Amino acid sequence: MSISSKEFAFFYEGLEHRELLMQSCTDCNSIRNPPTTMCSQCGSFEWAPVKMSGRGEVYSYTVHHYPPLEGFALPHPVGVVDLAEGVRVVAGLDGMEIADIEIGKPVEIEFTQRNGRASFRFGPASQ
Repeated sequence: MSISSKEFAFFYEGLEHRELLMQSCTDCNSIRNPPTTMCSQCGSFEWAPVKMSGRGEVYSYTVHHYPPLEGFALPHPVGVVDLAEGVRVVAGLDGMEIADIEIGKPVEIEFTQRNGRASFRFGPASQ
């Protein structure tokens, strides 16, 4: 199933403005990620972008060693982060030392550029 550019464009535009945006169903207010055409909770096709705090904690992670990926230094930690808003997001954890990554560790978003495009990763949360 392909996702139209409209459903992803808002996400990348948000990154350009240093904002992490997710879809929020305008009928039931559930937040969904990745973007989809229809809300899995209520079946609505209506949604609006909502800004996330960018704060959360590590739910799971792995360290990518091979093959090399353009724009990423190896080894490259990748994690699933539980955002404070109750939605999970997959992102690089290369804003922190691999030895310091652990399940439940508080993290916060860091906006960056990868291959000349706005992107994001997570690093340790500031106190």
